[in-house]
Amino acid sequence: MIMIALIRFVDAQPLLLNVDCGTTGAAKGYLGLTWAGEEQYVRSGESARVRKDHPQIPVLNTLRYFPTGKKNCYTFPGVGQGIKIIARASFYNGNYDGLSSPPTFDVFLNGNFWGSFVRKDVYRNQLLESIYITKADDISVCLIRTYPTDIPFINAFEIRELDQSMYSSMDIHRPLHVSVRLAYASPNFIRYNVAILNYHCSFSFSISLASAT
Repeated sequence: MIMIALIRFVDAQPLLLNVDCGTTGAAKGYLGLTWAGEEQYVRSGESARVRKDHPQIPVLNTLRYFPTGKKNCYTFPGVGQGIKIIARASFYNGNYDGLSSPPTFDVFLNGNFWGSFVRKDVYRNQLLESIYITKADDISVCLIRTYPTDIPFINAFEIRELDQSMYSSMDIHRPLHVSVRLAYASPNFIRYNVAILNYHCSFSFSISLASAT
């Protein structure tokens, strides 16, 4: 068995992982960042390309979908325990299957319910984003089928390590979940200048929700 880990050193840069689902290898692209292929993180599902490209976020133009099994997971080993991270999952159907009807499914982060994908418009993307303190060395993201005919999918997954001084008052057992992030009166995405964050739009509202184990 081959184990591929995210090796971190004391003096190294903060952990930064960008996974472009539905691709292999690594390439520099969106936001000037290096995006890794998914082959070392998942063992099930099939890759596809959307029928209509996303107008602003090119990494959403490929995806992995899971036509079999109730539960399919990505595993990211070697992240580290007790690390404060931003975890972000991106979903954009893009009518990849030609059905013009996106599915509904649940998403779990490290065994805890993270959110549900419920979207009526195949050409609108959805994000799940949380600030989370890791409880184990590995991180898992699982897509759970909720209806027999609905097929879960995912386009991208990102991890950003935060300095421990940020959000210092947060409960280590309760992640902060982004509720909404808006850029009022702007027709375009607005990105914070520090590449380690890569926030889209101007500000966000975060609330503490379900506990994490």
